[in-house]
Amino acid sequence: VVIVVGSLIAGFIETWLEQRKWHKEQRKWDKKNKKGGRRI
Repeated sequence: VVIVVGSLIAGFIETWLEQRKWHKEQRKWDKKNKKGGRRI
């Protein structure tokens, strides 16, 4: 039981870290786009 719970938690943390990293990347791109000031 402990092994299953441990692997579940590990998978959850991994996913969470990936999502956080992805959000940071997105924010970086958002800033770049805002700086560009795409005027239509």
